[in-house]
Amino acid sequence: MWTPDGPITEQSTRQGWTLDGPDPAAAEVRTGWWCLPEETLHVTATASVSLTAVARMAATMTLQVQAAVALPTYARMPATLPVQAGADTSLAAVARMAAGLGISVSAIASLSAAQKIYPTSLPLAVQAGLSWGAYVRMASTLALAATASTSMAAGFPTTAEASTTYSTAGTFTFTIPWWCTYLDLIGLGGGGGGGGSNSGSAYGGDGGAAGTWSTIRLQRGVDIPWTATSITVVVGAAGAGVSAVAGTAGGATSFTWTGGTLTANGGSGGADDANFNSSKAGAAPGNTTFQGVTYTGGTGGSASTGSNNGGAATAPGAGGGGAGYGVVFFTNKSGGAGSAGRAWVRAYQ
Repeated sequence: MWTPDGPITEQSTRQGWTLDGPDPAAAEVRTGWWCLPEETLHVTATASVSLTAVARMAATMTLQVQAAVALPTYARMPATLPVQAGADTSLAAVARMAAGLGISVSAIASLSAAQKIYPTSLPLAVQAGLSWGAYVRMASTLALAATASTSMAAGFPTTAEASTTYSTAGTFTFTIPWWCTYLDLIGLGGGGGGGGSNSGSAYGGDGGAAGTWSTIRLQRGVDIPWTATSITVVVGAAGAGVSAVAGTAGGATSFTWTGGTLTANGGSGGADDANFNSSKAGAAPGNTTFQGVTYTGGTGGSASTGSNNGGAATAPGAGGGGAGYGVVFFTNKSGGAGSAGRAWVRAYQ
């Protein structure tokens, strides 16, 4: 019989083999607690450096650290981070950021890195601020150099001060010690000779004048070049006491260095036949104190009593005594000799 739907075909179920196989069974859902590992990162450092890393970061980073870096870590980043301060460090990070980064500076900080985002600050004491970030699937090389001012002080080992004394008239060379920073120069001129007297005169001579003091402090690199290695020292001679005439002047004491000089004048000689029925003693320079150190002068020569020569001075830098008066005819008398000057050089830090 004819129908609009056509003939009816009966279907039967038969067992057999197919390419796709049977349908999979429904997945079994289970609930429970799962262990998430956590690691601790120990860093030796002294201020702050900042590093941002995100999952799937493949990167190489060359760092020269003199700065502070802060390091947050993110999901799926269990890591230890070695960084060498003051040197280049290469960091290779692979997918899901299982990486090592090593830092060596000076103090102790600790950083916990766990799955599920642990932003953490890492304090490192360095000298500038430095931060960088690397993002998803970013293969790159970053060469970073922190720029900071560097100061260098050169110093000498601690050394006790050293003093040199020049006591005899003449020229000398003082060698500057390599370790010193300061030089004190102290000079005293030679004392003048005492004045004489003539035979038959009732007048005695004057005493010689004392030498003068002069001092200076030199700082190396400021008052005298670092390249200067020596100082020329001249010690003034004593003035002479001469028969029947005025005494001679004492010599000057001086220092000469690259870029400067210092002079201490000698004392003048005493006049002859200057004092009726008397004579005068030589002058003493006294003492002087410079930079906390006292330097001692000599004693003037004594005045003559009667018809005698004047007394000699004691060192350093004093004047000789004047010659006596009332001498017999044809017998002249001399003033006393002055004393030589002196020079001191003190080297210290």
